[in-house]
Amino acid sequence: MSICGLDFGTSNTTLGTIEGHAPVLVALEAAQTTIPSAIFYEVDGGVLIGRRAVEAYVEGAPGRLMRSLKSVLGTSLIDETTRLGRAAGQLSRCDRLLPRRGETPRGTGHRP
Repeated sequence: MSICGLDFGTSNTTLGTIEGHAPVLVALEAAQTTIPSAIFYEVDGGVLIGRRAVEAYVEGAPGRLMRSLKSVLGTSLIDETTRLGRAAGQLSRCDRLLPRRGETPRGTGHRP
């Protein structure tokens, strides 16, 4: 049996597990054990997460950066309409834009 704990923070996300009898943090991006809690939706439909999402935004790539999503969970803001690429949609439905199980998110090299 595997055990893990996910800390989906407002600013950063990390994942811990047990190796032997000791807790350890899992490397999520290269050797980094934390990643920014950020999603960048490219205008062509691509999705970047973590540091690559922030880099795309800082470099001025066309698209939409979403950060601090945790702060809208459980509030009426989650039902607000926002632009996601060319379409308008509710934040509560942004899961439709995320990679499906087994697909590799662009910009990560990791499977979900």
